[in-house]
Amino acid sequence: MQKKRAFLTELHKNRGADPLPFIEFFQKNKPLRKELFKQYLETEMKPDSSLYVKSHFTIEEWNTGFSEIHKNLPEKKYANTAAGFVLYTDFENRVYSLRSKFNDLISKQEVPDIFYSHSIGSTSVFENLKLVSTQFDDFQNRVLLSKDYNAHKYAETFSQNVI
Repeated sequence: MQKKRAFLTELHKNRGADPLPFIEFFQKNKPLRKELFKQYLETEMKPDSSLYVKSHFTIEEWNTGFSEIHKNLPEKKYANTAAGFVLYTDFENRVYSLRSKFNDLISKQEVPDIFYSHSIGSTSVFENLKLVSTQFDDFQNRVLLSKDYNAHKYAETFSQNVI
């Protein structure tokens, strides 16, 4: 049950700048999600700093910390900032300190087993989807958006790589 909960949490978390391609199909489709969960359980368990950091906070402290961070963000450019920088909150400083301690545990190979987890991004389906996504992005940037390339020649090469 705990692995299923960890899987669902990872499936629906906000990845910001590093999204998994086509993740929304797995979020909405139960048969796809079941297959992904099987692959998820087969991935190698690796140290997960988020588990370590979260273990040092209650839910209330976690939510309050993020509220502080949000309040500290400038509403207008350069408001509450010096030269465009925002000072870290106490919560952020604690999180960075915990991440540093976790990295020390990794380097000493002393990470407790409870801070290891599987990864959706390491499943074979997402390894392949990342490649497909990269190919589509490359096609868009080089053919659809660029005027410097021979679109016909590149389209042929692209279609052969996808197939």
